[in-house]
Amino acid sequence: GADDKAALAAIMNALQFLISHPEIRHGEVKVGFVPDEEQGLRGAKAFDVSEFGADFGYTLDCCGIGE
Repeated sequence: GADDKAALAAIMNALQFLISHPEIRHGEVKVGFVPDEEQGLRGAKAFDVSEFGADFGYTLDCCGIGE
């Protein structure tokens, strides 16, 4: 749905901001996307977190204001 595309746009915008501002210090940034969120979380269930190699992560799910 559109909420997934809003989260994708927010992530891509944040990455572009970091690329455009090299003066902002940060560690390694990894981004992962998975499909089929609305079909039983098939993508999320298949995503091997241990192979991804991140110490922590965030999940973005954009919704309407107030949700």
